[in-house]
Amino acid sequence: LLAVLIALLILVVVVLLFFRPDDEPSIGVGGATEEATGEVIVDTSIPIRLVYDEFSFTVINIGETDAAISRIAFQRADQVATEIGGSISGGSLPPGSCFRIRAQDRQANLPSECRELRNEVTHPTGDAPFYFWRSSGTVTTFTALIDGQSVGECASVDRAQSQTCDLSLP
Repeated sequence: LLAVLIALLILVVVVLLFFRPDDEPSIGVGGATEEATGEVIVDTSIPIRLVYDEFSFTVINIGETDAAISRIAFQRADQVATEIGGSISGGSLPPGSCFRIRAQDRQANLPSECRELRNEVTHPTGDAPFYFWRSSGTVTTFTALIDGQSVGECASVDRAQSQTCDLSLP
């Protein structure tokens, strides 16, 4: 029995000495990743979906935890940033809920991903500077910002178009 244990110990030592891959793989489980060092890295970003057309802009929390969006702003390159976070009740969106900006004289259905409209802001249709998601001349994108730092860019829309853009908030 002692000889078998010694042989197994020698086998383990040999395997450990000679079997060393250059790139040790990471093992992913859900939103966490265990690096080869044993450190667990948890992905804390929260996915949001923007659904918009010529007359409405909807921010939807498609994640599993509340999305703190009180510091979010959007900016088209030819405009100043439009901060919307202060318009959201409580400053956050629970999973499945949404916030919408809509043209005052237009009706719009909520996107199917939105199970609860938390708040809605309306503006006159002619209030063009507020509609940052619309294309203007050669400007065809807008940027999502958190504390002034870009967290993503989305395509803007022309008349009669609609668009969806997925982002991850830190």
